Amino acid sequence: MGRAEEALAQIEPALQRYDAMDLPNDPDRLWALSILGRARLETGDVEGAGRVLRSAVETDGLFPEHRLYVPIIHSTNAAWLAATGEAEAAREELAAALDAGRVVYGSDHPLVQRMMATLD
Repeated sequence: MGRAEEALAQIEPALQRYDAMDLPNDPDRLWALSILGRARLETGDVEGAGRVLRSAVETDGLFPEHRLYVPIIHSTNAAWLAATGEAEAAREELAAALDAGRVVYGSDHPLVQRMMATLD
């Protein structure tokens, strides 16, 4: 929504609470990591975004039953890859996110539509 600074101010304390409760695999924590990664990207912290998104992708891989946020995590990771100049890897990651998005949300979902437009 273009309010990355606000997102950072709210999401970092939320993640600290998840970590304090020892909930590393909670699906909402994965979603929070994707928000943090996107916010860091939007504020120019590409390196910080990469650390967060790597953690989200690794955690996601450990818990395949958590499918709800997979498209969001991977589409955000694709944006990070693009920001680091990894255009082909970004395209592959976005295509995987799109496939997951179609399964999880359906083809008419706004996120899926944005991913399709980006791939075109």
